[in-house]
Parts: sequence; structure tokens; C-alpha cells
Amino acid sequence: EALDRWVAKLLDMKRALDLAPAIAAALELGQEYARVYGETKRAAGVVDFNDMIRAMLRLLKEPGIGDWIRFKLDQSIDHILVDEAQDTNSDQWDIVKQLSAEFFAGEGTKPDKVRTVFAVGDFKQAIFGFQGTNPEEFAEAGKDFRDYVEAVEQEFQELTIDESFRSSQPILNVVDAVMTNIGEELLGLPDALRPHKSARDHSGYVELLPPVRPDS
Repeated sequence: EALDRWVAKLLDMKRALDLAPAIAAALELGQEYARVYGETKRAAGVVDFNDMIRAMLRLLKEPGIGDWIRFKLDQSIDHILVDEAQDTNSDQWDIVKQLSAEFFAGEGTKPDKVRTVFAVGDFKQAIFGFQGTNPEEFAEAGKDFRDYVEAVEQEFQELTIDESFRSSQPILNVVDAVMTNIGEELLGLPDALRPHKSARDHSGYVELLPPVRPDS
């Protein structure tokens, strides 16, 4: 058994060594692609979505001008809705926090108005990890906003989307079965999975088709 463990460790090291050159080559290719992509954008005088996010965040955090911009925006913003919040990355959450800072500054400039931040998302639908999103960012943002709200003695409400208004119960049962089979850890969920319930008494049908394989 000791020899088996020792050999297994050596095989793991060999596999890692075999993989290292491919990883290094992929990294060099990615760096070259990023360089060419950046030069092409500058030559064409254009920006992409990530450029806009980074530029806006830098502007909002810039001493002096950032304060003035936030002040001007604050005059016309009373409610912020973050949809698909599970796919919102840390920079995007920072923008939301910058825009809503005055919401939690005591009475602020609008003591007669109720000002809200509403975020809705589903961890199981997180599909933009390649853009730096992480379900944990959603949970961390929720914790931060809870602290902001409770610091000014306002009410923080945490709701669930366990009840569905557009799917029937048989479909939800299949979803729950698939998610349970995968498990919380592989899905990156911070909490245990909860069953879903349909709000509508509609019929539903799920047909599972056998896998299709090419002829050998």
C-alpha cells in the first residue's frame, strides 16, 4: 500500500510535468492575443464592455470629480435594480455600491423618499465565470448591503425564488433532482439546495431522451 501511494504520487507529478508546457504555451498565446486585441481597440478608437466598467469605476472613485459625479447622479436615482445578480462581478458590484452610497448616509438629500437597492439572481444559473463572476460575489454583496442598511437602522429583506410562477411542478421536480445529483459543492452554492414549488396548478411533462451516439 505504501509503495502504491508512492507510485501514485510520482504519476501525478509526471502528469503535471507533461501538462506544464501546454499550459505555458496557452498562457503565452493568451497574452499575445490580449496585446493585439488592446492595440486594435486603441487604433480603432473603441472600447469594449469591460473597458466601460473599469473606466466608470475609476471615474467614480477619482477624488473630486468622482464626488461631483456621484452627487449629480444621486439627484435622479432613487432605486437600483440588479438583474441576473449571480453574474455580476466585483467591479460591477463596486459601481452599484458607489451609486447607492448616499442611500445609506443617514437622512441624505432625500429624507422623504424610500430609496432601495433590489438584486435578484439564482446561483444555479451562474454562467459567466469567464468574466470574473462568482456566486460568492453575490453572497458577499448581500452581506455588505445588509451591513449598510442595518447601520442606518433600516430594514434589510432577504427573499427567495423557491416558488416559481412560470414552471409546473413536474418540471421543477426534474430540476431539483438534477441539482441534487450534482450537489452544492460542484455548483459553488454557499447553502444547501432547497426544493422548488410551483405557484400554478398546471400540468407538465418531461421526456428524457437516450443519448445519441455516432455509429462506430
